[in-house]
Amino acid sequence: ERASVQGRRFRVPALFALAPEADPVEVEDAMASLDRRGLVQPEDEGGGRWRFAHALIAEAAYRGLPKELRADLHERLAEWIARVDAEQPDVDESVARHLERALHLREELGRRDTRSDELATRAGELYANAGARAFAALDLITSRDLIERASALLAAGSSRRLEIVPQLAVALTETGRPEESDVLLEHAVAQARIAGSERDALRATVQLQANRVYRSPTDAGVTSAVAELETAAATFEASGDEVGLAEAAIALEYLEFVRGRIARSYEWSLLALRHGLAAGRPREAAQAAADVVNTTVFGPLPFDRFADRAEASLFPLDGPISASAGLALVALGALGADDETAYREHERRWRQVVDRNGLTWLGAAQALVIANAELSAGDAEAAERRLHEARDVLSALGDIWWIQTLDGSLCMAVAAQDRPREFLRMADALEATAPIADRQILIRRNLVRARALQARGSAADAEVAARRALELAEATDLTLDHADALLTLADVLGARGLGADAADVRSEALAQLGAKGHRAAVAR
Repeated sequence: ERASVQGRRFRVPALFALAPEADPVEVEDAMASLDRRGLVQPEDEGGGRWRFAHALIAEAAYRGLPKELRADLHERLAEWIARVDAEQPDVDESVARHLERALHLREELGRRDTRSDELATRAGELYANAGARAFAALDLITSRDLIERASALLAAGSSRRLEIVPQLAVALTETGRPEESDVLLEHAVAQARIAGSERDALRATVQLQANRVYRSPTDAGVTSAVAELETAAATFEASGDEVGLAEAAIALEYLEFVRGRIARSYEWSLLALRHGLAAGRPREAAQAAADVVNTTVFGPLPFDRFADRAEASLFPLDGPISASAGLALVALGALGADDETAYREHERRWRQVVDRNGLTWLGAAQALVIANAELSAGDAEAAERRLHEARDVLSALGDIWWIQTLDGSLCMAVAAQDRPREFLRMADALEATAPIADRQILIRRNLVRARALQARGSAADAEVAARRALELAEATDLTLDHADALLTLADVLGARGLGADAADVRSEALAQLGAKGHRAAVAR
């Protein structure tokens, strides 16, 4: 029965923490008897690792223990795990789960006392530690689940809870639960002010403003949010708060990207990268490093200046996160210059940095940008392969925003390879999803819609969609998307027999690509 406190899988050495009076010989004989009866099975007999033959057997054994004893055993097991598994990466979560179970059993017995508060605080702290590590790695699903448990256990106005709430809000929003983020952040602002922490109130406000724009972006709403967050950033900067400034800069670069001000978004991305690194915050630094590459490629800076930007702004920052961004830009500069050999060499060096340093999310986010550049350069097959790899990673980590951006690109990569049935199926699936309303996503959805309508013979409707994409692009400095909109419109006009108009539009697109220094796209 006491083995069942560990779960279906259990370790024999732990039994002596749960039953200190047990005789080792008797335990060995009991294990052999249970094995013969088919109730337990060895997994690593030499290492003392066993499992119950069926989950129902473990459950029945567990239910045979009185709740009061179960609670005590979970506490004892937590202490044993904390001591024996101290060097294991998941020790905090493992200990927290047993402390949390002990707490809930006490509550079921009607006990809520000082000891219960101690259990809740310790379990909450451990979940918060584990969640913070997952958040730093941008494992959004895991961090959401762990920090959510921590938030439920920690006292509402405690400093630790106020510290983690903005992270939980980001994870909730990025994994598709933005409505819950709003409620959480509104309460956090109020709780921080009651606790007398204006700093935590301001950190929660930063995420609340960004979340509200994410849910329902309007030009007036974005403008108002930007003004408020610029004031918050100035406050954090004045107080030397690197964490607060990094978080505010991430929110501001997102808001500027939403409204299509890409050069300004780059400035905030670079600031977020610098302060995220200075604060020792890998999540903010990685997010910023992805967005530095994104805004450089899609914004107005010419390809032949990418390497200079990397040398001046990224490589001096040191560390693999900034190095990945710098190497990605050097590789993309070579791609834009139509230098295949240099591109392959620098892309190889970029991938080595990503792989050797375990930058899983960052590698996927930067791969998405690289794939778009490959697509515009005419290598749709390589782009599709890279996009599928990135999508697998981002899906596993729960990052919805980047997936929506990626899916539009994936549709265009398939269309460029003349696979109309597959393209139309993917375009219909994209159309059926609710869009995240940033300008780039809206532009791309209209371009996919235009291509799909053209493929189905509705050239007039395709022109409407292409012109809508162009209208959206013209209000931004998304240079590559502007060129894509012009090229799509040119194709649609050509299909309608308007050759002269199509030629004029295509010339305008070539001028855009020429100004961007994208020789490979011009050559295509």
